[in-house]
Amino acid sequence: MMGMTDEAAWSWLPHLQLCYCYDQIGEYGRAKIHHEMSKLHHPTHPSVLHNERYFASREEAQSSS
Repeated sequence: MMGMTDEAAWSWLPHLQLCYCYDQIGEYGRAKIHHEMSKLHHPTHPSVLHNERYFASREEAQSSS
């Protein structure tokens, strides 16, 4: 193969994008699943870290209500 391959496009990035899409339509369980999948591939990416904080704050808010 002579071309370049963007590994992110085939591994964690689709999960990150699906996480956002599911969150936007209110499918929080599915969003969390795709967040966890993206975290398995690239746990230090700034977007993954942001989502980690986001889901932690959602869970905290749900447990306090």
